[in-house]
Amino acid sequence: MGWAIFSRNMKKQSDNKLVSPTPVALEMYHALAADMETVQEMFVRELRSDLPLVNERIEQLGKFRGKMLRPRLVLLCGRSCGPIGWKHHTVATVVEMLHMAALIHDDVLDQSQIRRRGATLNALYGNETAILTGDFLLSHVFRLCTQLADQRLSSIIAETATMVCEGEIIQLAHARDWELTEQEYFKIISCKTASLCGASCRLGVECSEGPADLARNLDEYGYNLGMAFQITDDLLDLTGTEAMVGKPLRRDILQGKLTLPSIRTRDMLAGAAREEFMHLLQQGRAENVNRIGELMAECGALASVFETAREYADEAMDKLGILPSGLQRQALEKIAQFVVERNS
Repeated sequence: MGWAIFSRNMKKQSDNKLVSPTPVALEMYHALAADMETVQEMFVRELRSDLPLVNERIEQLGKFRGKMLRPRLVLLCGRSCGPIGWKHHTVATVVEMLHMAALIHDDVLDQSQIRRRGATLNALYGNETAILTGDFLLSHVFRLCTQLADQRLSSIIAETATMVCEGEIIQLAHARDWELTEQEYFKIISCKTASLCGASCRLGVECSEGPADLARNLDEYGYNLGMAFQITDDLLDLTGTEAMVGKPLRRDILQGKLTLPSIRTRDMLAGAAREEFMHLLQQGRAENVNRIGELMAECGALASVFETAREYADEAMDKLGILPSGLQRQALEKIAQFVVERNS
């Protein structure tokens, strides 16, 4: 299968450039262990309800909590300015709640049944309960924001939540839009993914009352990191395995959702090959995915998309030049490398 060969080739390149993702993740997160434990405790405590039925639903969230990248960005960027404390922990909790609410709503819209190798809320309890659980998370985001005396922080959080919703609306408006452009795709992921990563970095600096130029550079670092992260996610939907990624794959193809690999393949192919690709894509059948993957790999689109993800990661690392050498800068650099080298 075309993308299986591509995936193996990319893994060989990765093995030559970066050590295994697991030790990298352990190394770059080790220094944050105590703070992350505080954030997780705050997350659980804040969502605890007097109603057992609500707690039962909320407990499911812990089963598909992933890398908690965004809280870590808040803490690392805050540390680049000095000690961190309650305000950083609160904001880190807020950005994770925003992210989790968006995932829950995404699962409903995509009709996803599995996330992180476990059943989604909509699969367990239905769409209505899942949507209300996402809203429950957002209500606690509002509550925590009222505890932040700094209105600037609340404003950044609110603006970012708006952008995430706008990205979802744009994506829905372009469902089965076979002429979706790269520019439109980048707009969608910049709102849905990159905006929250950028805001997480900025919020870390703002919590520490750091300098404006540092807040701006780290916001741009987070934005580019988020772009690289989402492009890599879209590649993994095609080149990964369900055992590694922990959720059903090829769903973008089956649901008629164009992502960068599909868009670039469409634009790189010509003649009969392009006609065949678009016909298979529009059919949205599981039996077509192998041939679609072959066309993507043969025209060089998958390798091109992988390079685009790398370019965004490199751009993110360039923004770190404002930071002095040290643990925080090294950790942020490794995160940028990791998001394009990961396999889940």
